[in-house]
Formats: sequence, structure tokens, C-alpha cells
Amino acid sequence: MDAEWCLRNQEERESYVASLTADVDWIAIKDLVHAFRAAGSWKALCRVPLKEFMHLRSHFHKGRATTTDALVERMLHLPNGPCWKVLTFWREAA
Repeated sequence: MDAEWCLRNQEERESYVASLTADVDWIAIKDLVHAFRAAGSWKALCRVPLKEFMHLRSHFHKGRATTTDALVERMLHLPNGPCWKVLTFWREAA
């Protein structure tokens, strides 16, 4: 038994949950469970935005991407080690 099974089972068993399939919070819960499963672990899921940033950074250095944000541009110019260190403290705006 896993979280995806619990979600499916709850939707099938409870008639009121069927109305939740259009609810934003229910959809967000299902998306989180699917993203967790795809990433493999919570830690891996938390690192997805960091890896995407590093991928963007590689495109920036190859001349395939640009930015107009001064803070992001400064981060893109950092060497690998300091860039990862800054990203460990980076928090998305809530």
C-alpha cells in the first residue's frame, strides 16, 4: 500500500471525494505525491529546482540563455562550488 493507492482508493470509495477532484488542494496533494514518486525521495524532490538552475547556468555559460535579473546573473557567474553553497541557502518566495 502506498500514497498513490490511498488517494485512488479514497476517490473510488467516497462519493464526496469525487467532488474534490476539481478542488485545488486535492489536485496539489496528488501532484506532490506524483512528484515525490517521480523524484524517488523527498531529498531528490527538494533538489529538482537546484538542478534546474544549474542546467540553466550551463546554458547561460554556453551562450544559449540570458537573464535580465541582476541577482540571478551574479549567481550564474559564480564558480561551481560557491554557486552550490549559495543555492543551499536559497529559499523560494512563499
